[in-house]
Amino acid sequence: MLRIFAGSSIKKRLRLSVISKYYQQKPPRSWTKILLYTITGLTVSGYFAYEYLWPHHTFPSSVAKILRKGLWAESEKQNHDYGLALKYYKEALEECDKLLLDHYGDEYTGVQIKIGEMYERLHKLNEANQIYWQIATCYFDCLTNNEIPKSMRSHIIQKDLRIILKLAQLNGENPSFVKALLTSHLLLAQTEIRNKCLQGDTVDTHVIDSFDQTGESFGKQQNGLDKKILSSVNVADNNSIDVDSKNGEVVITVPVNSEIWEPFKDEFFNARDLLTSICIATGDLGIAINTKIKTTHWMLLAGCSPGDILISQCNLASLLYLEAEELEVKEVSLKKILKTITKEEFEKNLQDQRKLGLLNFEASSLSYEEYCQNIEKELQATTTSKEKCIELALQAYESVKTVSKKLTPQQHRENAEVGESIALSAYGLGVVHLHLSNYEKAEALLKESILRAKGSGYEELIENAERELAKLNEEKNSDKSIETKNQRDDSDDIELDIQVIKN
Repeated sequence: MLRIFAGSSIKKRLRLSVISKYYQQKPPRSWTKILLYTITGLTVSGYFAYEYLWPHHTFPSSVAKILRKGLWAESEKQNHDYGLALKYYKEALEECDKLLLDHYGDEYTGVQIKIGEMYERLHKLNEANQIYWQIATCYFDCLTNNEIPKSMRSHIIQKDLRIILKLAQLNGENPSFVKALLTSHLLLAQTEIRNKCLQGDTVDTHVIDSFDQTGESFGKQQNGLDKKILSSVNVADNNSIDVDSKNGEVVITVPVNSEIWEPFKDEFFNARDLLTSICIATGDLGIAINTKIKTTHWMLLAGCSPGDILISQCNLASLLYLEAEELEVKEVSLKKILKTITKEEFEKNLQDQRKLGLLNFEASSLSYEEYCQNIEKELQATTTSKEKCIELALQAYESVKTVSKKLTPQQHRENAEVGESIALSAYGLGVVHLHLSNYEKAEALLKESILRAKGSGYEELIENAERELAKLNEEKNSDKSIETKNQRDDSDDIELDIQVIKN
């Protein structure tokens, strides 16, 4: 049985990372702190709006004249008069309309973003949300209706994903809306990547096939999932990746073509990770796992750094473990039902639900024996799925250690995340083995994670691993006490049996 207490550390760590500075000209992916992004953790720098607007865009002179007034008004010399700056930026947008500038162009949207920024500075978040929503809607419609020149599509998709990430921050209390928003706009990006593959001199079938796959739920994919969890990835060059399936049964060469993912590769994978974390927040762990599997695969195809890929694999392992915990809770509940419910209680509950009209004909005619059989079948399926998730989680964590051994010393030096991912995989393996009561193995792995975390300056992981070691010692002592008591009880029973025989 899984021990839920130790799992809280992984759950906590799944919600630690913060998305920051998404809106720089080329936003870096936040991999330095582990696992998945959170909606509430989103932060946005005003640098995004400034870089978006100035000095990279060429404005008509009449617009530029008004913009300079706005920039002056919000400057320190004018005591950051955001209200006055907002007035000037609105005037600049009106001038853009008079000049019939394209609404999807950088100049027009740049002014809109400055308006949104001023609303945020003035704490008028609803108004800011509306202006960003206008931009996102414009981008989506123009991209969908093919109103944007082919040469600009990738650039506009990059800007679109940045705006979507901004909207995700402002609408963090509405995860269902954010999930739908991310899904629809990510689909545009995926379509663009697929089209680029078809337009090239050589058709990249790996990318096309991965995008054409249907989004089955995780539960339906479990039986074949071990073939998708990499046990070996050789990233020795930038042209291809050799991927070994489990036990080295199949070796395929995956061509790396980073160009087709540019210039929005960073924004794309940021949005994918945010979508994963939202699925976790809404309890859709199966969808989160499926999303993470595809994301990790696409990162390979996009030529992402080894450190990024390994961290993503650690994320996948942690998600698989969380799914095992959820299944454990369900398993315990089903066992309790089988153990406690009597035939009398079942028939009484059935009668009460019939009176309330809560049962259909099939359910209302169910016998007590049939009900118990159904629960037993569900329990068996749940237990099997739980054990499979644990197996896959262990496999995914192990793959990180295996892959890291194949990296060159230079790749280790150039990717700080590699060291962090190795430390994290050791920690994750230790936690899982602790839950399985494999104390010696868990202790060795947790101590290894501490040593590796110290080597990579991963202070937060050190604290968590030390906490797990303390729990491990408590668990071992508790088990020893129970074992000693059982031995005493067994000894008493034997002595009593002997006395009875003599009589």
